[in-house]
Amino acid sequence: MNANLIDRELHFVDNNKAISLYGALNKNLQAIEKCSGVTIHARGNNLKIVGLAHEVELVTDLLNQLYDLIGKGYPVYSSDFAFGLRILESTPKARLDKIFLDKVFVTTQSRVVSPKTRNQKAYIEAIRNNDIVFGLGPAGTGKTYLAVAMAVSALTSGQVRSIILTRPAVEAGEKLGF
Repeated sequence: MNANLIDRELHFVDNNKAISLYGALNKNLQAIEKCSGVTIHARGNNLKIVGLAHEVELVTDLLNQLYDLIGKGYPVYSSDFAFGLRILESTPKARLDKIFLDKVFVTTQSRVVSPKTRNQKAYIEAIRNNDIVFGLGPAGTGKTYLAVAMAVSALTSGQVRSIILTRPAVEAGEKLGF
């Protein structure tokens, strides 16, 4: 073993939670390996994580927090691993449950929408607490998706009577889905 590499062993008590964490055919663990640079060996409820010290610590924290989230009833999605790693890389003491358990209930498709980043959580909080919110940022970051989910949630819960969709007043140089 390389002198710079360390290993850490994790044991998960609950078989069902461990299965949810690992994913079908260990796909979630493989996704973590691709994103982080560590190697993960799974044997039953035990994991051995091998890599550079800071990467092993990061992945250990991620796996422990996601395991706890599963225990709280959160259905872990494959995308949560990459999102969780990014959050913990930028804010090592972040609590993923504070972000992932903040849900927007949209009953039209029996689907629960939750923020995947700190900025998405702040955006949802702003929508909840203010009458008007402007969301600025790069394409594909969930601004419209979260805004529509919040609007549908407010409509189905009776907080509002209707949703009004409008076109941009000035053409943005491209067709914006209308």
